[in-house]
Amino acid sequence: MKSKIGLIFFYLFTSLSLYAPSAHDALHLLEGKKNLIHVAIIGAGPAGLSAAIPPTRSGYHTVIFEGLKPGGELMNAMVVENWPGVKKDSGAHTMNALEKQVKQFGAHFAPQEVRSVDFSQWPFVLTLSDGTSINALTVIAATGASQKKLGFEGEDTYFGKGIFTCGICDSSFAREKDIIIIGGNDIAIQRALQLASLARNITFIVPGPRMTAQKSMLRKLKGMKNIHYLYNKKIIGVKGEETKISHAEIFDCKTQKYSIIKTDSIFLSTGLTPNSELFKEHLPLDQHKCIKLREGRSQKTPIDGIMAAGCVSDPVYRQVAVVIGDGTKAGMDALTFLSLWGLDGVSQKAIHKDLYIPPASTSIQHIQTVSELNNATKRTQLPLLVEFYSPLCPSCRKMEAPLLALREKYKNLVKILKVKVDQDQQTTLIDKQNITIIPAFVLFNKGKEIKRLEGEATQETLSSFIDTAAKGRSKKRTTPLKNS
Repeated sequence: MKSKIGLIFFYLFTSLSLYAPSAHDALHLLEGKKNLIHVAIIGAGPAGLSAAIPPTRSGYHTVIFEGLKPGGELMNAMVVENWPGVKKDSGAHTMNALEKQVKQFGAHFAPQEVRSVDFSQWPFVLTLSDGTSINALTVIAATGASQKKLGFEGEDTYFGKGIFTCGICDSSFAREKDIIIIGGNDIAIQRALQLASLARNITFIVPGPRMTAQKSMLRKLKGMKNIHYLYNKKIIGVKGEETKISHAEIFDCKTQKYSIIKTDSIFLSTGLTPNSELFKEHLPLDQHKCIKLREGRSQKTPIDGIMAAGCVSDPVYRQVAVVIGDGTKAGMDALTFLSLWGLDGVSQKAIHKDLYIPPASTSIQHIQTVSELNNATKRTQLPLLVEFYSPLCPSCRKMEAPLLALREKYKNLVKILKVKVDQDQQTTLIDKQNITIIPAFVLFNKGKEIKRLEGEATQETLSSFIDTAAKGRSKKRTTPLKNS
């Protein structure tokens, strides 16, 4: 009954322009609430990180939930050259610089995924992948967009086994292989630039009579002899063995004829779908499945205190400069809402003890040399799981939440360490372990490697890997590590 009365007050106060609610009103509604966040941002791409800057600079407790795609789609970009005032650079480096800036202002990053939301009450309730319930005073939806699936035969069967969407994450599946890239847009060009130095041959399957990418992007492919084009074609199916594809069935839209092309991998590059599934029961969506915003120049949704920014709310522009502007506006809209409720100064201190502070992945110990790894094995009787990762690797970033969960699950059974592979002083350790793909997970017992897992994995897969490997069911190497 109390929450219903509070909700009535909330909507009454925020809908009447002649009434300005006070900090006392807000603190009354927040009484007894735990895990509070002033500004909760769902999504850690350019829109989400930009949205964090205004509230963090103003001293508000801001948490960015990274979810399954830390850094967003921009992490996969080979080159970013439309970021105003910044020399062209890789998407990963660009996002890494923005993340450092946001952290300097005091933003918190949570690797957990937001699994469900409840916007029918205030504070708004977010439920995380680890079961934690969050009470958010404002929410900014910045979940971006994902690669569209095409619906051809075998697409779901071979997705992740020969059909991919990330040129960087899945580049190992293109090495010395004949691959297909579907599409002729800028995203397709990005995929080709990421893979051209690895693949034996790249064939563009273009549904229309010409490439639709910008001329500046097309010029980047000039002179690449391993790139080929098939126009007015579309894939209608793929065939192969249980874990890999062998060929694609092609339909010629002009001649109405069918053909078969041998291929080892297919990379999808045919447009984006907004990641709005989380909000579809709570916020209105347009015909593109983008979150609808109020009319005007803000990022406000029809619910006061809920904002949306970036590709999840914009079906038209989808350029990084626009996305950054949207994110900044959303952060400022959050400030306006909090200011309306008088949630600054004394009122911020009043709820300080009840704020949600996400677990820090940096609390997992890092090692740098073979000697440190040997010492770690000597100091513990437990099996040792070592992750080799890079903060610039999108797949590695996705592993942060699963590793934190596994650390808790196996805290008395397995010790977890991390090795950052792009630090010069760790080259010897990386070479000794023959690490060629990241993320890589290597399980040691008494100084000996007993099993490894390479590439992106789910928490369930990692848990199963630890369970089976710890029982010694599979041994890959039996020689002790050598000191360096």
